[in-house]
Amino acid sequence: MSTESTPLYHDDDVVRGSVHVNVAKKRSVTGISVSVHGRHSCLGTNEATFLRVSQELWIANRATIPKNSGTYVRDLRGTNIWDFAIQLPMLCNKTSEHVPLPPSFGTASLPEAVIYEIRCVVRRGVFSENEEFVPGLL
Repeated sequence: MSTESTPLYHDDDVVRGSVHVNVAKKRSVTGISVSVHGRHSCLGTNEATFLRVSQELWIANRATIPKNSGTYVRDLRGTNIWDFAIQLPMLCNKTSEHVPLPPSFGTASLPEAVIYEIRCVVRRGVFSENEEFVPGLL
């Protein structure tokens, strides 16, 4: 994702990109996923997540191959790259009504916001904390 311009997406568009993971030493990684989240926040109330669409990129017990290696690597040492493509739905997935995805909005002066973000999660072993990366707003 370029940091020079803000990407523009509409409902039913495909969010495409790649995830680069560089692991210097052997780590206990059980999976890597990327997801798009949409949430609504309003001052004084709980946040509501109305969109969550995920794609698994790598799972330790499956033969998911990083595109740069050509072979299945269980411990992921070195640099690994996975492409992803996540299709945005036409409607919100947290309601039984047919509600289209809302546009993003919000500034520091407004108490209410609709925010979309992309997240990459590296799931670790049982006694390790997961690592989550959120590069910025969509």
